Amino acid sequence: MTIWTLVRRSLRFHWRVQLGVLVGVMLSTAVLVGALAVGDSMRVSLRRIALARLGSVELALNAGNRFFRAQLAEEISSELNAPVAPIILLNGSAVVPNSHGRARGVQVVGVDERFWQISNVHPLFSRDEESIVVNRQLARELLVGVGDELLLRLEKPSLLPRDSPLVTVEDSRVTSRFTVTAVAGDEDSGRFSLEANQVSPLTIFVPLNLLQRRINQPERVNGLLVGALSRDTENEL
Repeated sequence: MTIWTLVRRSLRFHWRVQLGVLVGVMLSTAVLVGALAVGDSMRVSLRRIALARLGSVELALNAGNRFFRAQLAEEISSELNAPVAPIILLNGSAVVPNSHGRARGVQVVGVDERFWQISNVHPLFSRDEESIVVNRQLARELLVGVGDELLLRLEKPSLLPRDSPLVTVEDSRVTSRFTVTAVAGDEDSGRFSLEANQVSPLTIFVPLNLLQRRINQPERVNGLLVGALSRDTENEL
């Protein structure tokens, strides 16, 4: 009896066991390949979302209610030899006049041309400083577009708690009327956010100087964005 004869007889006699082993191997292989494919796809998706949120931003500072000199951006830019954009990050709500359209939890970002430069995007503001830019998600939420008006309601930054008896509603809130001049898609930094969230925020971009005046914080900001660093700077850090 040759070895091949023994193999054939063994397979014919134990075919049920061999079939079970073969099916188990095939299922295990399918599960492993599927897990690897899903993991790779998720990694690519998360990376794409992160790039859409941050773009070319390497470092970021969000000081919350603590405001500091906007001139600090120039000083840090000179020190790091990298572009630095001062910004204001606030929470607010948007209302469409003469309509039931309303959005709460809106991210309000005060920016100037340095923000668009870091994002490698052409500035979206028009010459009319009363204009704002809304991202695509907010435009869909409120059904607004270029030329429409929005009422933006903000809480003024304050060192006193909101429930303090010394703080009145009129002193703690500000409402302004703006005209939408552009709708920013993901390719226009419309997905910008410093929070690690897969859901795109509802965002309004306001000219930095205008927002500073409206919240009574002239020449002051509460955030900084640092663009691409040189290799020498990265090695020092």
